[in-house]
Order: sequence, then C-alpha cells, then structure tokens
Amino acid sequence: MNTKTTNTTNMNTKQYMDMGLSTLREAYTLERLMEGDLAISEIANEHLSKVSLTAIVDKFEMMRLVKRVPSKLDRRKTFITLTEHGRDALLQGE
Repeated sequence: MNTKTTNTTNMNTKQYMDMGLSTLREAYTLERLMEGDLAISEIANEHLSKVSLTAIVDKFEMMRLVKRVPSKLDRRKTFITLTEHGRDALLQGE
C-alpha cells in the first residue's frame, strides 16, 4: 500500500482511509482547507472540477468535517471551512 506523506498534516494514505476518505481528491481538499476558509473555485484545479468538489463537500458535510459559510461581502459566494470536528480529525492523524 502506498503510504505517501502529504505536505500539510503529515498524514499517510492509510490514515486518510481510516477517516473515511476514499480518494486522493478528498485528501487534497482537506489539505487545502487546513490553509483556511476557501471557496470551491479556490480549491478547484485542472485535476479537480467544481462539480467534483461539490460532491466531496457534500460528503464532508455529512461526515461533519466541513461546513458552508456564506460570504459576508458577496451573496453569490460560499466558503468551505473545517469544523472543529474536522480540524480535530486531521490533527489526530499527525
């Protein structure tokens, strides 16, 4: 099994799987959210579409890892933020 270490939290693939994550895209999304609150458009890249991210964020909300927070400046924009439970789950894996 690949136990590649990630940059931000120093977690390996098995630790992410133990959290209930099933893809590297999900792990990447959580890694990015450790940097702070981000809009989906800020997380998206050439390998991860906004549509895929919406599904990932839906899953993370059901797992209570993240929540959506409306922008105070732009009603069209929503930020994704780690919940306390999500942050604790990531930090326990370090």
